[in-house]
Amino acid sequence: MSTPRQERTYLICTILLIIALLLVGCTASPLAYPHFWDYTKVKPRDVDLVGTYKFFKSSGSFGYGHGYQGNQSITITFHADHTAIISALPSIEPEEYKQVCTYSGPGVWNLDDHGDPDGWPWYVFIETKATADMPKKTFGPCSAWDMLVLSRRPPYRLYQTIGDPDNDTGLEFERVKP
Repeated sequence: MSTPRQERTYLICTILLIIALLLVGCTASPLAYPHFWDYTKVKPRDVDLVGTYKFFKSSGSFGYGHGYQGNQSITITFHADHTAIISALPSIEPEEYKQVCTYSGPGVWNLDDHGDPDGWPWYVFIETKATADMPKKTFGPCSAWDMLVLSRRPPYRLYQTIGDPDNDTGLEFERVKP
């Protein structure tokens, strides 16, 4: 026969287990990456995004069990006129995490909130110059990338989600030069 104290302990443990399981399966979970507290809450100023970003780290397994195995010399440089210079930026197939292609060359960038009425999180949308100049947009591998802007204040970081956001798989870039 169990005592009231044992029953209370069992009930508390059961409730905590249910809460933990709910948090693990949710992108708002403190266990998810990027963390919800890293998202920008206000529109970043263009001048605060201008600069060079380098590959910083990967999150998730990328299907290998040990992270991103591709070229880690990726750089993206944003200029004040919304042009960009892109070096070795991969396009990764989200189902099997295979690198489809790598782009190096000119691009353009702009900020986007994906129509969220709260205006957050913010994204940097990057297109190749050739795609940006097309009268009718057709996006394919190595033609456009959407990256979350992370941090509440400059210097910002960028995060490219690969596949399902609930899988916490992506590439993170840090600003190394203004």
